Amino acid sequence: FPPAESATVLLPVIASAGCDALNVFANQNFDEHLAVQASYIPQGKNPESLAVFKASGDSMEAAGISSGDYVLAERTENVSDGDRVVAVIGDMAVIKRLRMGVNATLLEPESSNPQYRKIVMRDNSSIFGRVLEVIKVVHDDVYTLTFPDGSSKILN
Repeated sequence: FPPAESATVLLPVIASAGCDALNVFANQNFDEHLAVQASYIPQGKNPESLAVFKASGDSMEAAGISSGDYVLAERTENVSDGDRVVAVIGDMAVIKRLRMGVNATLLEPESSNPQYRKIVMRDNSSIFGRVLEVIKVVHDDVYTLTFPDGSSKILN
């Protein structure tokens, strides 16, 4: 048997955040999967509760999330103010920082570009889950895994 650290996990790539419907998650119909070593799954996280989103656009560049990056998210409603989340607005997925106020819950871009504005969560919106890690494509089959604390690992 191979050592446990060499085991891989296939994670579904659900959608491009900001441009696709998420109903495929419930139906388990995925066009793409990302294979990662099981040892890279955050400790205590069930791989079946994880999904990957491909980032689209530059509204989160100041957070280190660029267009084309893969974002690993845990499906959960247990999120806190200040967490980076994947939210669903209508049938669109967005990656933003969550801000919980007394009168409103906001989704906040992290960009120096003033064209991006905060989004007020309404009845047609919900939280899919919390962003755990960002996976950057360095070049063919080599990725950099970036953690919320800013540390990173090279995957190959």
